[in-house]
Amino acid sequence: EQASARSISVHLPEPGYCTDNAAMIAYAGSLMLGRPIQEGWDARPRWSLDLAEVSSGEYPAGN
Repeated sequence: EQASARSISVHLPEPGYCTDNAAMIAYAGSLMLGRPIQEGWDARPRWSLDLAEVSSGEYPAGN
């Protein structure tokens, strides 16, 4: 309901893919296979949570 009220698309994996992070990464990779490589990603394997602060009304995922 919250996402719908804000016109946000929410995609949730099937429960079978939620038990192991490696399975979720593999599934995401299989969906991306064959797509053009997106450049400009900023991967932070140890991203500090203080960088994730979001002020009211902002959505870090874009929408």
